[in-house]
Amino acid sequence: MGLDMYLRASKYVSGYEFRGEEEVKEYRRLVRMFGMRKFADPETPSATVEFTVAYWRKANQIHNWFVEFVQGGEDECNPHLVSRDQLKELRDLCQKVLESSELIPGEVHTGTIYSAEHPKGAVQLAPGQIVSDPRTAHELLPTQEGFFYGNQDYDEWYWEDLKNTVEQLDRALGLGDGWDFEYQSSW
Repeated sequence: MGLDMYLRASKYVSGYEFRGEEEVKEYRRLVRMFGMRKFADPETPSATVEFTVAYWRKANQIHNWFVEFVQGGEDECNPHLVSRDQLKELRDLCQKVLESSELIPGEVHTGTIYSAEHPKGAVQLAPGQIVSDPRTAHELLPTQEGFFYGNQDYDEWYWEDLKNTVEQLDRALGLGDGWDFEYQSSW
């Protein structure tokens, strides 16, 4: 259980002649590739191709950004369209936080143990790395509390989520024109 987050890219491909020779070729290639010759309706030659281009697990600061700037503040598990400009903005924010902070030795939260002795939970800590000054991180990409959303510390896991986000969004933004993006969470 936990917060799972997906960014999907989809593209409409038409087999209608008026769309041009290149798109018709692409449509026919997809029909062959997916074994759809017998099943695709010849009267409406079109397809939508969809791929998951980014995935996060319990990156609650990234989810919080999508909730606030894409989903209008509504934290639910429905898909939401995301523009290229929004993805670039998120990538740039991640880079800015990474560039304006550093990791230093510290203790990181590794879990919470609940027992009869500790009914409210006993926090487990281990040596690791923490963000030395989390003010910029807290201002630009704050963490979000939620059921099974992971911890809200500004530590090595937060840092890795940002690096991972930059890499995934750079890859997704490398797609050519005609691709639409959609974010969806599951918790």
